[in-house]
Amino acid sequence: METVDLSKNRFDGHVLRLIAGPKHNLSGLIHLDLSENGFVGHILNGLSSAQKLGHLNLASNRFRVQEFPQILKLSGLYYLNLSRTNLAGSIPSGITQLSQLKVLDLSYNNLTGNVPLLPLKNIEVLDLSLNKLEGDIPRTVLEKLPVMERFNFSFNNLTFCDPNLSQGMIQTSFIGSTNNCPFAAKPNVQKGESVSKKKTGLKIGLTLAISMAFLLVALLVILVAMRGRRKSRTWATKQAAEPNLLDQGDSSTYVPVVMIDKPLMKMTLADLKAATLNFDSGALLWESKSGPTYEAVLPGGFRAALKVVSSGATLSDHEASVTFERLARINHPNLVPLSGYCIAAEQRIVIYEHLEYVNLHTLLHTADDDSVSWILRHKIALGTARALAFLHHGCIPPVVHGEVKSGTIFLDSSQEPQLAEFGLAKLLNEGLLGDLDGYTPTELEEHGSPTLESDVYSFGVVLLELVSGKKAEWDLVDWVRGLVRQGEGSRAIDPTLQGTGPVEQIAEAVKIGYLCTADLSWKRPTMQQGSVNGVLHGNMETVDLSKNRFDGHVLRLIAGPKHNLSGLIHLDLSENGFVGHILNGLSSAQKLGYLNLASNRFRVQDFPQILKLSGLYYLNLSRTNLAGSIPSGITQLSQLKVLDLSYNNLTGNVPLLPLKNIEVLDLSMNKLEGDIPRTVLEKLPVMERFNFSHNNLTFCDPNLSQGMIQTSFIGSTNNCPFAAKPNVQKGESVSKKKTGLKIGLTLAISMAFLLVALLVILVAMRGRRKSRTWATKQAAEPNLLDQGDSSTDVPVVMIDKPLMKLTLADLKAATLNFDSGALLWESKSGPTYEAVLPGGFRAALKVVSSGATLSDHEASVTFERLARINHPNLVPLSGYCIAAEQRIVIYEHLEYVNLHTLLHTTDDSVSWILRHKIALGTARALAFLHHGCIPPVVHGEVKAGTIFLDSSQEPQLAEFGLAKLLNEGLLGDLDGYTPTELEEHGSPTLESDVYSFGVVLLELVSGKKAEWDLVDWVRGLVRQGEGSRAIDPTLQGTGPVEQIAEAVKIGYLCTADLSWKRPTMQQVVGLLKDISPS
Repeated sequence: METVDLSKNRFDGHVLRLIAGPKHNLSGLIHLDLSENGFVGHILNGLSSAQKLGHLNLASNRFRVQEFPQILKLSGLYYLNLSRTNLAGSIPSGITQLSQLKVLDLSYNNLTGNVPLLPLKNIEVLDLSLNKLEGDIPRTVLEKLPVMERFNFSFNNLTFCDPNLSQGMIQTSFIGSTNNCPFAAKPNVQKGESVSKKKTGLKIGLTLAISMAFLLVALLVILVAMRGRRKSRTWATKQAAEPNLLDQGDSSTYVPVVMIDKPLMKMTLADLKAATLNFDSGALLWESKSGPTYEAVLPGGFRAALKVVSSGATLSDHEASVTFERLARINHPNLVPLSGYCIAAEQRIVIYEHLEYVNLHTLLHTADDDSVSWILRHKIALGTARALAFLHHGCIPPVVHGEVKSGTIFLDSSQEPQLAEFGLAKLLNEGLLGDLDGYTPTELEEHGSPTLESDVYSFGVVLLELVSGKKAEWDLVDWVRGLVRQGEGSRAIDPTLQGTGPVEQIAEAVKIGYLCTADLSWKRPTMQQGSVNGVLHGNMETVDLSKNRFDGHVLRLIAGPKHNLSGLIHLDLSENGFVGHILNGLSSAQKLGYLNLASNRFRVQDFPQILKLSGLYYLNLSRTNLAGSIPSGITQLSQLKVLDLSYNNLTGNVPLLPLKNIEVLDLSMNKLEGDIPRTVLEKLPVMERFNFSHNNLTFCDPNLSQGMIQTSFIGSTNNCPFAAKPNVQKGESVSKKKTGLKIGLTLAISMAFLLVALLVILVAMRGRRKSRTWATKQAAEPNLLDQGDSSTDVPVVMIDKPLMKLTLADLKAATLNFDSGALLWESKSGPTYEAVLPGGFRAALKVVSSGATLSDHEASVTFERLARINHPNLVPLSGYCIAAEQRIVIYEHLEYVNLHTLLHTTDDSVSWILRHKIALGTARALAFLHHGCIPPVVHGEVKAGTIFLDSSQEPQLAEFGLAKLLNEGLLGDLDGYTPTELEEHGSPTLESDVYSFGVVLLELVSGKKAEWDLVDWVRGLVRQGEGSRAIDPTLQGTGPVEQIAEAVKIGYLCTADLSWKRPTMQQVVGLLKDISPS
């Protein structure tokens, strides 16, 4: 009795009497998991003897309402999950005795009272959400949050104050809690440190600081007056004076509209207002809980439906934009795709293509046509179920619809159902709270956030509506469920269906509606399960037989010669008792995307022959008795998002894996050995989940946190040397004895520096703007690079070569003290030198100019993050050195030509095919930085001189991410690649990167250098309809003129004067792919 795992079954009764009874010796019990069953009674009585118990999971059972169980003496517990166990009362203060806890989940209960002091020493996951807790969250708990992997306090009545919490954390992990920080909360005082309220030094310092602040404000007023530029009022400013942008006049003209699939269609909110007569009720199509929807004909004749999401949005503008961009990528034959959006303060306007067809509510309840046949009703139910199944199970993370009803289901010209308005639940919780209707389950009365289970309930109501022909009033569900319980479900069938289909089939649909509308959410089926999709489908697209007790060679039935599997998309046979070989006969299922065979009793066998199923995005072969090695050909499964091969007997090394789209990777509990490939380790930080535990593997990645190693590499060997890299401790504290005088003087000095900086800018604006080059700075300022032996001990961190021990002295020696003879090139951010480091490593050393805006610690964190960014078209960062204000970045030296040299200093002509290849590769690199990294990475210096060609003439974009390190150097030296908005603020943005890329593209197409007049010249030609005149004459005959002319137009779009008019780099990639040379 060391391990008892009965999770995810359908056991009920008082099974705990058997496990914890007097006849059992539990002294050796280590792991107990009874989660996701139907056990009743008290949680635990009798586990006091299980003193070795470390893992206890009782989540999602039907225990009676009770107080916190008596388990506080189980001091070895490191995992405790009591979620959804009907806990009531308070969390006992004695919970601190469980000092080994790494995971504590008490969510979805009825716990009351305050949050006590918790066992925080080892905690990594903490979830107290969806209870009735109140009062302040303890300070000690808040201080621990930054080093946790996951935490959630949402849907309680808690208060907190921690200025270090980001807005994103507050909006996702403290929903419903009150931030009681004062308007200008001070930075946290270090733990255990008290600040005297009556220190004379503090008063003096604060007086100085306030004085400086007044001077600073006065100088800013003068600065703004001298610039004489009127700045447009933001939406927030307008909101203060005017209630709603939709009610305003011309002030909304410049609020942009983003058209996802039509990037060339440029519109503003004013166009949307004009198309709807200022959102007049005459243009109203329908109104729902999330807001009204209007009909509009947009410029160009595009017929649209505009959904105006009600005010009170829970997401920031940036978060809403990210949400819309994600929803726009979701495509399914039974979903109405999102075409565009407009973010106007609290209003979010979503744009769909207008379906000029009837919706289901009209068809069933207001149309004068003849009765709707069972065949059509079944078709509508099945299509809608498929759409929801895709949102719930085909999207990662799952997408909650939030408003499934007959009014959001439309029929197209072939009478296929189209489900509209998916995903809007995330945008607005407030509006969904106040308007419960016949489609809404009762659990949403407690918390208004729709869930996957509430979507299933709403679908069940739609199904009952289809079967009965009655409107979804409040009593429809109760009426039908009452009939089914009495065995008279067939009485609910619409009389007009008589003769249009088999009564037995329609009666089965009533039962499916009954299952979907269960009062308890956990009793409802998923949208993929056989009870919904499986029973409804009439062909072999989806087969879901999971979590049953089937045994035998059922695969002979599914994959036998009589079956046509060409349409099979989803196959789930997990958690059964099937035997025999895993698969023989699935080669014809070329559309198969989801394959789950986990937890069956197959015979011991090698990896199955499924490598030709190239469309697989989900593969789970956990607990299937696999043996032998993982085949190297697994890289053919390039679409995989989930790969789970855990709990098998796989041997050999970990091969190269299909990493392009991978989000979940589990190879734990096998017999694998050897090094984990570097490419796999580099991908881990962007995965949602991974596990290599309980193998005989070795690895070295200094970027892995101790928490990751302890949870995902158990039993593996970390073969990094003891000092592979300097270890910056999280939460590293500064001096604990700061006096009030020091604090105040620090504030005063900071203000003084800001004052001096503004004075410098003010003086510079009065005269002619001059660029400060690296040489100028070197002559004027002392520099660590010019010092003698004092720099000997400054360490160099080599990211991918941790055994290479270097100091700044080695870098100086390799460049002859950064002599001009070793200079490769010079740019706004600083010079780059050639160096041959010890061991023969040929490097390019970028010396970022002085005046760094980040502290040493912040710069180190930035470099470590940049080093984890890998893309085929980016030059990776190999190492760095932080020497006072100097930051030296180390790249592998590319001994190939850069684009500037190729275009402007060589005699050879460059074909259109190569120029297009360079443009597309560079665009892909930038798209990855902007959209594939979280948070996005701004390059800051996209130009022909930072684009290199490797031996296969693939472009390699260098020096990405340095914009964050230094703004001052980028302020003073505007060039032909820089948009004019950087004259106002010198911080590069995603939009300025797009502009710079546009200049590079015009440089490629025209063959001219990126001088100041290149952009104006080309844009003038395009406006006159003569863009083809900008094409380089040497391109004649190397490619279709029409393609090259389109590239000119793309460059025109990217170099728009107004930054919001420029496309995103993702859109640019799509536009360039459309004109790829054949």
